[in-house]
Amino acid sequence: MENFPDITGVPYTECFCEENVFHLCKRFQKHYPDVFCLFISSATEELAPGEWDSYVPIFNMKSAPFMVWDYHVVCLLNTASGPYIVDRDSVLPLPTPLLVYLQQTFYCPKRRIMHPYSDKMRFKLIPCSHYLSDFKSDRSHMLKQSTAFPEYASISEDQTNLAAYINMADTTQGRVLRLNELLELFL
Repeated sequence: MENFPDITGVPYTECFCEENVFHLCKRFQKHYPDVFCLFISSATEELAPGEWDSYVPIFNMKSAPFMVWDYHVVCLLNTASGPYIVDRDSVLPLPTPLLVYLQQTFYCPKRRIMHPYSDKMRFKLIPCSHYLSDFKSDRSHMLKQSTAFPEYASISEDQTNLAAYINMADTTQGRVLRLNELLELFL
């Protein structure tokens, strides 16, 4: 990708993907006209602990070759040379072409197919400008986690609205797409 901006000084903390993308959006909106926040979660409205089909299987993460998360957030750049994903939690290059990212992240290497749960995943596409003006996180969802908190201030002291972004039944925060719809929109 041509002229990818330096993101060295952009705040990043492992396991805080929604905040990481918030800071990336701030940087990228100065360089690209089409910047999106992309929430990846299950089509299931309520996540059920232990019910694997309500979670998102993701390959090629820094913390482990294979992770199962309730949601994940990445930045999507729609550029003249094509769509790219920026995922600082991934071992893939920054940025990675959208199709390569989807193949490498949701591809089940042992079966050589897209992961069986990929049909249950949903992608919530949120314009960067909306995400920057509306998203609120007080980090309360991470209080029970053993992960280190970021050293920088939280995005908001107001009550968090993260659940509205994760919930794929809530379309007030963005456009909800299936995998094939995401591909059709950008490729």
